[in-house]
Amino acid sequence: MEIALVHLGQNIPDHLETCLQQIRIFNHDITITLIHDGLPSELATQKLFEIVDKYQGYLHTIDDNLIDFKDGCLGFPKTDFWNVTYKRLYYLEYWMRSHKVTDVIHFENDVMIYFDILAYAAKFNALYRGIAMPYGTPKHAMTGFAYVKTADHLQHMLQFMAAKLAEPNLAARYGLDMVNEMTLMRLYSNAFGEECISELPSLPWGDHSKYREDFGGVFDPAAWGQYLGGTPHNGGQPGWKEDRHYIGAGLIKGDWECRMHEKDGLRVPYVQSQFNGDYYRVNSLHVHSKNLKRFLSKE
Repeated sequence: MEIALVHLGQNIPDHLETCLQQIRIFNHDITITLIHDGLPSELATQKLFEIVDKYQGYLHTIDDNLIDFKDGCLGFPKTDFWNVTYKRLYYLEYWMRSHKVTDVIHFENDVMIYFDILAYAAKFNALYRGIAMPYGTPKHAMTGFAYVKTADHLQHMLQFMAAKLAEPNLAARYGLDMVNEMTLMRLYSNAFGEECISELPSLPWGDHSKYREDFGGVFDPAAWGQYLGGTPHNGGQPGWKEDRHYIGAGLIKGDWECRMHEKDGLRVPYVQSQFNGDYYRVNSLHVHSKNLKRFLSKE
């Protein structure tokens, strides 16, 4: 098992360095690969790349014509955020296939990790048949943390997503707020279920908590991090919550609370039940505001 992150673009954002720094606090031995689309070679010597084990560029090997990335496959300009977040899944699949890598952990570059991933490698492999990630809403599956068993599993999902993009009036037909990789992945989960893609636990109990005990905590689609760290839309102020999110609905009702706590000298986010007072570790925190340094376990 190894971690694969994807960065598309010529500049390294500050939060990526913090993301990598946090990974190593809990994961000393796991291999980290940074997949990119042609970063300047001098960036490979920067301090942050001392953390990365493999620096894999694909400047010309991803075919833009596979999906119409040149004009923006999602109806946005080529360099638009939503177009890039979708395209990076093709980079991940290409890397896995060309290097014959299996059992990959992938997450977005604004995520903080608070557990030893290799300690749970056997659990991921045994419990999930293909892909696993947390579902944030009935319409969104999110790569705040994702397990991908093989390139074939990822390719199958990408082929489904590409076929969906060819359908007319996709957003209206399925009642989507917008068409992006999150809503397409959720359509995939609705179509194929756990044979192909499964839900990682995001809540302490209930419908979205399956295997929470096996992983010693929950995985954040986005809403735990939005509650603790805000969003770009509210200036990064804590307390953001929306009732359309499974997590946000419980926060609004007062079912649970989320706070950073110090344990064994390390700061870690925990969810506390308002019913029995129990605490549940947040294994991965998706910091939508990009203020990742606020959530480092240690300086």
